[in-house]
Amino acid sequence: MVQLTKDWIQHNQILIYATGVLLAVIVSFAQPGLSSPLEQLINPVLAVLLYVTFLEIPFVKLRRAFTNGRFMLAALGMNFLVVPVVVFALTRFLPQDPVVLVGVFMVLLTPCIDYVISFTELANGDAEQITAATPVLLLIQLLLLPGYLWVFMGERVAEFIQAGPFIEA
Repeated sequence: MVQLTKDWIQHNQILIYATGVLLAVIVSFAQPGLSSPLEQLINPVLAVLLYVTFLEIPFVKLRRAFTNGRFMLAALGMNFLVVPVVVFALTRFLPQDPVVLVGVFMVLLTPCIDYVISFTELANGDAEQITAATPVLLLIQLLLLPGYLWVFMGERVAEFIQAGPFIEA
């Protein structure tokens, strides 16, 4: 029997994700009415996934992550100064349809923290330190996203974004 370990899951994560997506597509076609009841599970599942992500935080190294000024300056500067400028520049080449832009801004300005950790690990960076900083990065992302959307799109963003889901998140 294959033992499900962190290393095995990380090594096979593409296959696991692809299998999950394929199963979701098959189930959605086989049982189209199933989506409404399952929709109620989205927030609880996301909460569990965040909880599991935060279980990975090496609390003994948490203090080191926050007292390492160069690391925090680099992480915060990249995430909240450099990335928004790059994202804004890249979106100039996209169709200027507000619905498209809102989606692109939301995806690129608030990347999934799991991806940040994975890419840091792939680049042989200090994944434990970035994992320890994830709660701060996540909170700042959520707080700054409405401001970025307003700066990048102006008042027209209010036509496409409602405050309720942000507050709920």
